[in-house]
Amino acid sequence: MNHSNQVNQFFYPEQLTPLQQSNALNDLQQQLQSMQNHVTKLYDKIAKQQVDIEGLKKEKSMNLTRKRKLILEYINKPFWSKPNTTFEKWTRSITISYSDLPHMFNHDVVNGIQHCLQKYCNTPLLPICCFIQKPNTIYIWTSTEETQTCRWVIMTPIQYKTWLNRMVHQFLQTFLQWQMDNTHMIQSNENEKEKNISYMHKLNGLGEQYENRRRQQ
Repeated sequence: MNHSNQVNQFFYPEQLTPLQQSNALNDLQQQLQSMQNHVTKLYDKIAKQQVDIEGLKKEKSMNLTRKRKLILEYINKPFWSKPNTTFEKWTRSITISYSDLPHMFNHDVVNGIQHCLQKYCNTPLLPICCFIQKPNTIYIWTSTEETQTCRWVIMTPIQYKTWLNRMVHQFLQTFLQWQMDNTHMIQSNENEKEKNISYMHKLNGLGEQYENRRRQQ
């Protein structure tokens, strides 16, 4: 007897004898109990999987913290070579020249920063480093408030943002000077004016995709 027939027999008792009605009711109850058992098992399985996932996340986080700590301890050992200048002094020594601007003009300000930094990364013992064993983590050589001595530390998001803001500001200053030196060329025709607007947008971080959409409008 299929499920549809059982339901019909249960709700239309005039078609069944009392014994048949009782049997149909028992069958429905057994099926409902079986379904409930399956749902309970499925819920328990999902709950266990969630616990396992949370455990893996916690373990991954602990491993990440442990790896960072191990790398910091290692590079701060006496045998590890130490830079001759701090990260802060090194960043202040970086200057943006006219030769860096075409890389921003042709791409975006990020490309311009990359080109500029390449010129300052050819010296040994830079006060900034990273390791393939620990991606998305940058270490810098700087003095700490606690010890007042230099040591390797993990760059904080604030330090990273401050560094990039400084680089972008230097690009802005150089670009403004370039504009003043090339005013006649910029104002000479509509094409040069359009390119100048594009450069300003790229300096503001809008990039090539924005420029392509703007030109299509």
